Amino acid sequence: MTSSCRKDRRSGTKAQQFPNADIAHQASAASSSRRVQVLIVGLGPAGTACGLALANSGVDVLAVDRAYFPRDKICGDALTGEALAYLHRHNVPSRIIQRSFGETRKPCFHELTPTLAEAGGYSLIGMGLRTQTASFHTIRRIDLDNWLVECCAKADVPMQFGWQVQALHRVSASEPWTVQGTIRSRNGQLQGQFQISAEVVVGCDGVSSVIQHLSRDPRAECPIALASRRYCKNDEIEDAVEDEDISLMDHQWALNPSYAWTFSVTGGTNAGIYWCHHRNIPRISGRDLLALTHQHAPRGDAIKTWGIPVLTEQPLAHAPSGILLTGDAASLVDPLIGHGIDRAIVSGELAGQVLAQGFQTGCNIETITRTYENKLEIRRRGWQQHIQQLENALQGKDHTADQCSKALLRAVWRRSSEKA
Repeated sequence: MTSSCRKDRRSGTKAQQFPNADIAHQASAASSSRRVQVLIVGLGPAGTACGLALANSGVDVLAVDRAYFPRDKICGDALTGEALAYLHRHNVPSRIIQRSFGETRKPCFHELTPTLAEAGGYSLIGMGLRTQTASFHTIRRIDLDNWLVECCAKADVPMQFGWQVQALHRVSASEPWTVQGTIRSRNGQLQGQFQISAEVVVGCDGVSSVIQHLSRDPRAECPIALASRRYCKNDEIEDAVEDEDISLMDHQWALNPSYAWTFSVTGGTNAGIYWCHHRNIPRISGRDLLALTHQHAPRGDAIKTWGIPVLTEQPLAHAPSGILLTGDAASLVDPLIGHGIDRAIVSGELAGQVLAQGFQTGCNIETITRTYENKLEIRRRGWQQHIQQLENALQGKDHTADQCSKALLRAVWRRSSEKA
């Protein structure tokens, strides 16, 4: 699959396009009935990780996405260590990753002293703890997702763009799934319909997952957080007097894990607000969230909002045999400290690995499905325990500064012991 470059007007980075995609699916629209072993729906971080894990496995796979790339995706754009390690393993170009100094600001940090902060590897800036090295990494989703699709193209993962799933059904549990939908051109013109028969369907289609919605009974209500995002170009950033690039998480609201962020990204900043909607946190309307975001970032492009299905203590509900859910579709997000992209990659890659091994060893579809769910549940429980610890710290008095002080004192004691 050949590609060309398009320059993103806000980031200044060049994103690869796939100009022959229209031609490819025009031909396929005439013969839109196909049969595969694995159908991947969605080509974000989860879908591409699944596709790359299945590349060269011998499994007959097809990946589809309703969009054409490059395309934007609302996100905070932050990369945790696990996501960054994955991208480096696949030789991500450094030009699309931004490094900055990370800073967390909380009113209780005024109890700390510069000496304690420095002992823990931070600098105390007012009520903020700032890293002493540029260890905070971000990547615009338009660049990340497009680069991952390019990786899949290089790995010869079969892909179709402009294919939107609308129906999912099967005659019986022993039969393959039938997936139906429409095919549209890059400009949105309807070109035809498709029907795919697949033994396994991997739902990598995000927070509003069609696969999740069509394949499961109505699930128990899941805590939904609200978030907003506004990109600001460098010349739109007010009060930008520091020479260093800073990525800030500002916890402005007492006893509330919600926060405002301003992350350094290529060409400017990603600014927004995460508002928690579970436990006893007061709910906020979309209109109020827009107003808070405008107050936080007065200049920039249009403010966009989205809902986030937050990871909970409840175990994952069993999906029907032959349905694997990943990333946001499986409610794996922990927005308290930015775990979203990495959870999508981990779950997508896990799905691909389980599928490759399952088909290669002759496992039946039920065994493949439950193996994936069991492995994901083990990881999900570990993630949930971590988020629970963070949330418990917000009940009653905020002990963050006290805990931080004790941790920093222990670090000083260890260093003194080593020198002795």
